[in-house]
Order: sequence, then C-alpha cells, then structure tokens
Amino acid sequence: MARRRRVVAVDESHKVTPFELFFDLVFVFVMTQVTAYMAHDPSTVRVLEGMVILGVLWWSWTAYSWLGAVARADEGASRLLFVIAMGAVLVLALAIPEAFHVRPEHVGVPGELYPPMVVALCVVLVRLVHFVAFWIAADEDTGLKRQLLRFAVPQATGSVLLLISAFAPDEFRVWLWAAALIADLLLTQLIGAAGWRLRSVGHFAERHGLIIIIALGESIVAVGVGVQDKATTLPVVLAATLSLLIVGSLWWAYFDLVAPFAERLLHGLTGKARMALARDSYSYLHLPMVAGIILLALGLKKVLTAVGEPEHAWEEHLHGPGAVALVLGPALYLLGHIAFRLRNRRSLNKHRTVVVVLLLAAIPVVELVPAFTALAGVATLLALMIGYEAVAHREMRISLRQELVHGSD
Repeated sequence: MARRRRVVAVDESHKVTPFELFFDLVFVFVMTQVTAYMAHDPSTVRVLEGMVILGVLWWSWTAYSWLGAVARADEGASRLLFVIAMGAVLVLALAIPEAFHVRPEHVGVPGELYPPMVVALCVVLVRLVHFVAFWIAADEDTGLKRQLLRFAVPQATGSVLLLISAFAPDEFRVWLWAAALIADLLLTQLIGAAGWRLRSVGHFAERHGLIIIIALGESIVAVGVGVQDKATTLPVVLAATLSLLIVGSLWWAYFDLVAPFAERLLHGLTGKARMALARDSYSYLHLPMVAGIILLALGLKKVLTAVGEPEHAWEEHLHGPGAVALVLGPALYLLGHIAFRLRNRRSLNKHRTVVVVLLLAAIPVVELVPAFTALAGVATLLALMIGYEAVAHREMRISLRQELVHGSD
C-alpha cells in the first residue's frame, strides 16, 4: 500500500490545482526574462535566441502538463519533484540574460558561474525530474513506461546538444539550441502518441488555456515596463489602451470558441486518436501561439517606449525587430489558431487567414509610419476581426455554451 501512495492518480473530473498554478508562476518569470532579453539591444539574432529559449522551455512545460493529467502534482512524491523542477527553472531564468553571450565585465568575477552551462544543466535537470516523476506515476502501466523510454530518446538528444552548446563559440550556440528544439519536436512526433495517457481532458485543456493567459499577462507587463519612468501623457494613455485592446482581442480569439470547441472534441475521442490530437493541437500548436504573444510583448514594449518621449510622441518611429514583432507576433499567434482548426476540424478559417496576410504584408511598411499609427492599425484590424466573429458566430457560440453548461451538470 505504501508504494501506491507515492502518487495519486487523477480521473476525468480532475481540475488544475493551486500548486500547479504556483508551478506555472515560475514560467511567468521565464517569459519576462525572454522578453527582456530580446528587448535589450534587439537584433534578428537576439530575437532568434529568445525564441529558441522559449521553445526549449515550452517543451519542458508541456511535458509536465501531460504528467499532471496522469497524477496529481500536489500529492505524494510528485510535489517534491515538481518543487525541484521549479528551482531549476528559476535558476535557469536568472541566467537567461547571459545564456548565449557572457558579459565581459562578469568574466573573472569571484564565484561567477558560467551561464551557458548553468542554463543547459538546469534544462537537463528539469527533464530528468520529469522522467522520474512520470515513471513513478506510471506505476504498473507497462505501456506508459515503454512510451516514456521512447520519449527519453528525443529528451536525451536535445539534452546532449544543449550541453555541447555550452562549450561552443557564442555565434554557434543558438544553432545548437535550435537543433535541440528541432530534435525535441521531430523525434517526439516520430515515436508516436499511442502510448501516452490522458486521464483528465479538462485538466489538460485548462492547463494550456492558463499558460495562454500567463503569456498574455506578460504582454500587459511589457506595456508597463515600456513606460516606466515616463510621464503619464495622453499618447502614453492612448497607446496603453490600444495595447490592451490588442491583448484583449487575442484573448477573445482563443477563449470565445477555439478553446471550448477543442476541449469538446478531445472529450469525444478515445485511445490513440485522443492522444494524437492532444499532442498535435496542444503540445505542438500552442507553441506558435505563445511565441507570437511573446513577440507581441516585445513590440508593445518598444511602442510604449517610443510614445513615452514627450517631444516626439506622435511622430516617433519603430525600427528593427521591435517594429516587426508588433505585426509578426499577432500573425504568428493567429497562424497557430489556423493550424489548430485545420488539425481539429479539417477546415480553413478564411477571415483569420486574411488578417494574417494583412499583418504579414505590413512588415515592410511598419517602420515607415509612426509607432502610434502602427499600434492603432494593429488594434483596429484585430478589433474588426473579433467584431465580425461576434456577429457571424453568435448562434454557434450560444449552442456551444449551452452544451458545455449541460455537460457539466
């Protein structure tokens, strides 16, 4: 009996626990650090570095979401192992500013650890803890244990590449991280999904919805950071309001119909079909959504910084990756939604595709107009998209809401 109490299995009624929210708070810090890393002296390479850091950490987070849909994170051995993983993620986040380039002034500082190695070792530790916790949670489920052993191949491959990157020259480190992320994504797809278990669909979908909210919250934080130490002028207030309109539109785009429909669909599947849909729709296709939100956070931060200059608030232009991120972020987010619908419903969301095309078409001209104008343009486009959906999908929304209410009774 003592052996069985090491973990507590979940059932279909299981919901996200406060402890899991506590666990996710550490990833809030990671997202904040990634945004700050890209915003500091932004360049194309620096944005790429931030995105691969986010991608590798996303793969760690989503692996723990699968674990939480099998065993309670706040009971038994799982709680201690989750705390260890949280500590590793926190240390990793502290080292993100120097994950690829160690600052010259820090070289030779007494007691200074080598940040690229610290980051790599922390990721490896997070993965090892996940494997141990999942192995314990599998208990006597030999099929799940076989799947974990298969999953160890991409995890180990990515880990080795990350450890090698710590010894590589700065200019090559990002490519080894990118290779590690590709190994994670590609090899996980190749091992198949049939061996996984998903005992609580509601819990699994809710965790991913909450991480979207966390990412959107980081965008709001970026707005505040962009105007810290700035005067509260009319341009700043209007820009902050438009930023909130953009973030609110992205929230609506996910939570109004996309999230509840996907959860309902997942509930209706069993076996291999359920596992494959959960892997593709959530583990894979939520990554571009989160990445798009973080890119948007970079763009909003730069816009608020620009309009915070009293003398040139209305005329100040954005330049470089910050300008591109303002339109590329929402485009990438909506591309994730389009792919999500293609995977779930085998149909194309035409009006969102048009919005993505318009956002991508704006990339060459976003630097040619004032930052405030660019911000207003993005906010208007997204608001029009949401307004159209609110009218066009009204009956579908009412029907889905009623179905969800009756289904929970």
